[in-house]
Amino acid sequence: MWHVGFFLDVMRGAGLGGGNKPLTELYLEYFGKQQPVLIAMALLVPPFLYNLLRFSHRVAGPLFRCRAIMRDMADGKPVAEFHPRKGDLMRELFDAFNALIRRWNARVVPGANGPAAEADAPAESDVGAPV
Repeated sequence: MWHVGFFLDVMRGAGLGGGNKPLTELYLEYFGKQQPVLIAMALLVPPFLYNLLRFSHRVAGPLFRCRAIMRDMADGKPVAEFHPRKGDLMRELFDAFNALIRRWNARVVPGANGPAAEADAPAESDVGAPV
């Protein structure tokens, strides 16, 4: 965006003196004129990147862990229920995923969950329903 702004400023000839100045001189003048923008960017970019990284981890972290559980399920292993961390997103998806895990474990290891665990599992029509 910085270079697009420079290009537009040069094309417009706004306050740069125009004429036959070398491009480097025009760039240095633009740099001097836009120092407040650079300072603002230097102050705002780190918190923006931190929040972006934090948000992406709230989505990607649980999905990464779910993928590992699904690999174990594909190998025919019984798996433990998925418990998202505090602050993780997509909790409704994980409730449905845990219902799937309970049914999977009941089929893979008959009697391991017992009839009580099967009774606690939501019916297919309840999966994804608002709580």
